[in-house]
Amino acid sequence: MKKKSILLGALLAAGITIAHAQTQEERANILKGTNVTVLEKLSQEYSVQFAREKSEALEFAKKNNIPVIINNRDGSMQELMKIVNGKPIYFTNNNVAAAKSTRANHLNSGGSLGLNLAGENIQVGVWDGDTVRMSHQEFGTRVTAGDNGNPNFSQLNRDHATHVSGTIAASGVNAAAKGMAPKSKIKSYDWNNDISEMAIDASQGLIISNHSYGNRPDLLEDWQFGAYTGYSSEYDRVLFNAPYYVVCKSAGNSGGSGYNASPVGGGSSRLFDNLSDGAVAKNTIVVANANDANINSAGNLVSVSINSSSSEGPTDDLRIKPDITGNGTELYSPVSSSNTAYESYTGTSMSSPNVTGTLVLVNEHFKNQTGNFMLGAALKGLALHTADDAGAAGPDVNFGWGLLNAKKMAETINNRTTTALISDKTLSAGGTETISVNADGVSPVIASISWYDRPGATQTSSSQLNSTTKRLVNDLDLRIVSSNGQTYYPWALTSRSTNNKQDNNSDNFERVDAGVLPAGQYSVVVTHKGTLTGGSQNYTLIVTGKSSGTTPVTPTCNVPTNLVSSNITTGGATLSWTASSSANTGYTVEYQSGSATNWTAAYTGTATTTTISGLTAGSSYTWRVKTNCSTTAASAYVSSNFTTVASPSTSCAQAYETNNTLAAAYGINTNTDYKAAIGTNGDLDYYKYTVAQGTYTVNLTELSHDIDIELQNSNGTRLVLSENGDTSNEQISRTLSAGTYYLKVYGYQSFNANSCYKLRVTNSAANSVFAATGSELPSGKGDQLKVYPNPAKDQINIHLTIKGEKTSVIKIYDVSGKQILTQNAVNGENTINISRLAAGSYILSAESDSQKLSQKFIKQ
Repeated sequence: MKKKSILLGALLAAGITIAHAQTQEERANILKGTNVTVLEKLSQEYSVQFAREKSEALEFAKKNNIPVIINNRDGSMQELMKIVNGKPIYFTNNNVAAAKSTRANHLNSGGSLGLNLAGENIQVGVWDGDTVRMSHQEFGTRVTAGDNGNPNFSQLNRDHATHVSGTIAASGVNAAAKGMAPKSKIKSYDWNNDISEMAIDASQGLIISNHSYGNRPDLLEDWQFGAYTGYSSEYDRVLFNAPYYVVCKSAGNSGGSGYNASPVGGGSSRLFDNLSDGAVAKNTIVVANANDANINSAGNLVSVSINSSSSEGPTDDLRIKPDITGNGTELYSPVSSSNTAYESYTGTSMSSPNVTGTLVLVNEHFKNQTGNFMLGAALKGLALHTADDAGAAGPDVNFGWGLLNAKKMAETINNRTTTALISDKTLSAGGTETISVNADGVSPVIASISWYDRPGATQTSSSQLNSTTKRLVNDLDLRIVSSNGQTYYPWALTSRSTNNKQDNNSDNFERVDAGVLPAGQYSVVVTHKGTLTGGSQNYTLIVTGKSSGTTPVTPTCNVPTNLVSSNITTGGATLSWTASSSANTGYTVEYQSGSATNWTAAYTGTATTTTISGLTAGSSYTWRVKTNCSTTAASAYVSSNFTTVASPSTSCAQAYETNNTLAAAYGINTNTDYKAAIGTNGDLDYYKYTVAQGTYTVNLTELSHDIDIELQNSNGTRLVLSENGDTSNEQISRTLSAGTYYLKVYGYQSFNANSCYKLRVTNSAANSVFAATGSELPSGKGDQLKVYPNPAKDQINIHLTIKGEKTSVIKIYDVSGKQILTQNAVNGENTINISRLAAGSYILSAESDSQKLSQKFIKQ
């Protein structure tokens, strides 16, 4: 048996016209919740976009003499698809043992559950480099062509598509090659124009498709790995508007490749941040590749390892990707060289159809039990809810949520009215959903929510390398809360290699593993952060491990929302929240330190804010609040966290306080050093000084973080400010009339109670470029400072040579001495845009720690 290992990858989905594989009634039910008009419009838009991008790519190939098609001897292929930022993007192709690994065999005929499922009449879309060999003996008449195939590829290149489709749907003429869903139907497409085809097929009732291909990774720029791109958002847009549709996407085979030289988290490790485009979408099911799993006769996982070639996550914004793992190692399946040919291939291109075919069976079972197919987010959520944990405890960037377990999925469906719950819900803006469940003290309680999110903001260039901006649009939250207020949190990634049970603000799937709880009643609470785009969000709630007979209850007392901790000091904080939407008699607030086991009462009353004091400096605290709706009814607690300000370790940290207002400004003298600190978030330091007419320079130095300074007149009106970045020194030079002036010192999104700045106001004509005018103006000292052209209209060039200096700054002043502009400078050529300056004479000053050069120029 010949075995092949194929490089596989990452991208898209879809179809064109669906033969009525499902019944008319089933199709009508699917289309009830589908935004058909939107999908049809998207299909047209994406088709035009594809045609434009393909045309540009072909023109680029012609001009640069690069291949459009690359045919590989191993049956894989590559095709030039588009040009991104001047770089070519190529798509590339990325079973008995497989069925056993995902437990699909327990759902097939003769399986332990007695279900005899085979995916009969369920249509599966397969997008690949080319169409399937429809005449292969494993398919009978169950494969149809969605398009004309790829005219650029040879018969050999159909091996991959045929192998993928066989893993899903081979009938088992050769028993070793039997697919997961051997009676399902295949609609076969090549990968050109796939997003458009996906949208139109979804508008006609397609419920699942497989995409075992993606970007050629060795040609990608580093910023594209883990980035949420336009293609990522197109997947999400289609799926959001087609709520019954599921897309299974291969993760790719770049594991340990080193193609990404700048992985999220930094360092030289090759084991992270290898996903791209479709594999970074939020709503898709991204599939990793495991070696054959060791499964016992009862269908329980004994052991499994990841295939080292499987591409790892996470995404740049620390979402959990891949989502799930299937078996794609040495899968035996049909190929296209003849109607009786078979081969063994390895890669996520094989694990993805392993998962696709298995999910077809699970959805068929749900349809048999309920009369309807599952929502796409529900099917995805059930797969992730029941997955067997593998690798590190909890979700990780190798296995995702673990190895797919179809047996547990089917059992959860069977138990949905007793010890499990599967419920499709809608959360309204500002709303809270609470259900009560009973724990039996024996079974572990798990709750999860899954939803199709709207497309998020995209990354488009290298300036967004490893951008941490969250791509989640509607951020739902899930908690399990005990009767005494103990809260159990969902999993979240805290770095590329660590996770924790805490608030999750990244993923559109959240799972709370509460473990075996003491017997009793618990609340499962679903809320949301901020606002909900669209005014509401559909989601599916799944609970397992509850006692039989527990039913959801309508909440009678909603929790407060929008918890905020503010005015945090070394010993206290202000706590506030938005009032509950339920009629109530007030609120109860408690808090505890990170090391405490008991809660301390802080407030009971009708206000929505309170202040606590007597806290320990530099310590983390959790506080919680609940709504009291009556003497016998209260909501669950909701909680938030804050950390008190550390005690200052320097004597100057509280110097001259309190001087945080103009009225409380601390008086200072010229030619004197003053040291103080911006000690808390929002801290302001005001100083005042009275001077005779003259030129004065204000220096703010010894900065460990970004601090800025502003000069104000006696009325508190700003005259000029200095806002250099990071730890660069700040300086203001100004000719002042006699009078009183104020300085405002403030941090730019930073503070540090243990690090002090130095402030000094100097009165020295020798330090000012304004002490002389006209022909008396100090020159640029020969070749050290050259300003040209002069006069200038829109731009001036500055050639600067200050020997031995590491840092310098260029400042522009008007003839009155008012600082107009400041810019960090380098030795050599510098350019400044002066198009916005008014016409007239200006003075350019190049300043370092030991030198000051100046030159007059004219703006036309």
